[in-house]
Amino acid sequence: MIEIPQDIKNKLKDIGLDMAEQQVVFYLFKNGLSNIADIVSGVKLPRSTVHLAVEHLISKNVLAFTILGKRRMIYIEKPEKIKKFVEYE
Repeated sequence: MIEIPQDIKNKLKDIGLDMAEQQVVFYLFKNGLSNIADIVSGVKLPRSTVHLAVEHLISKNVLAFTILGKRRMIYIEKPEKIKKFVEYE
């Protein structure tokens, strides 16, 4: 798992993100556009857990995806909104 600073972790929790979702969002902030396999290897969580977290975050409009070849590439929909919340709350 990625080591997330406690203050950022608390703020992500305050907006309703569970541990797996926090890991996915933090990974995507650091690495940008990624596929599920990249996220799984980066956050060191089970693939099924990452899939559930990504799908939940997509349904909340936190993440979005685009198709690149045969792969679904995941990215943060509006990173500036999350970044402002984490920095200023």
